[in-house]
Amino acid sequence: MHLKAADFGFLGIYAVAMATEFYVEYIKWDAGRIAVKPAVIILLILYYLIKLQNVPSKFKNYVLIALLLSLCGDVSLLFEENHELFFIGGLASFLLAHILYIIGFTGNAGESLHKKHKNTEAEGVRVAEFILFGILPFYLLTSTAYLGLRDYLGDLGMPVIIYMLVIASMGAAAAFRYYFTTTPSFLFILFGAIIFMVSDLSLAMRKFLKIDPRWMMGLINTTYYIAQYLIALGAMSHIFDVEGRPHEKEAAKKEKKH
Repeated sequence: MHLKAADFGFLGIYAVAMATEFYVEYIKWDAGRIAVKPAVIILLILYYLIKLQNVPSKFKNYVLIALLLSLCGDVSLLFEENHELFFIGGLASFLLAHILYIIGFTGNAGESLHKKHKNTEAEGVRVAEFILFGILPFYLLTSTAYLGLRDYLGDLGMPVIIYMLVIASMGAAAAFRYYFTTTPSFLFILFGAIIFMVSDLSLAMRKFLKIDPRWMMGLINTTYYIAQYLIALGAMSHIFDVEGRPHEKEAAKKEKKH
């Protein structure tokens, strides 16, 4: 996937939106937060839809639904101070979004395995590498975070444990794509997943450890927006460069026939 002037133009608009959201969080302007916070992800969703219009893809749909669920989570968390249910609603929305990302990321591997002849020895090496570099780092990170938070979770202990297991699995699924996609797509999504985890764990620290300097929420949201952008960019890269455009595939088939 080659980025064009319009893509860089969107990135500039997205960066301005992120900076605006950071500012309204910093000055504690509630009305501004309600207007700007959902708008950033809406911008990303529109960009994603425009780039992939008329491109049928299961992966595209998984990522799109995950972005929409994330938008629901954003809106719910805007009102978390009003009632604990808003926090739980936001948690549930993001949990479902992460599950859809997991399905989409592992689906990339499934598609590739159907296309390629399996080499048993190579598969064994891949599994060992995945356990060492894909599973352990993510689960160690979330386990360490949980140990630091567990005394402060109260009644939310079990939901937080489930959420942490899911975000660790999302990171592991992103790492698993290494063998089944292009390098740019792999790196975009891997770094997106890592930054998403950092953003979520920072949010947990703010919520349960009451670590909340003036800039904290703005930083959490900025890393979250960057993570979502990278995941969307990685998905588009995979769809264009691995799955290919449907009309290009049809044209290639017709050429072969002639």
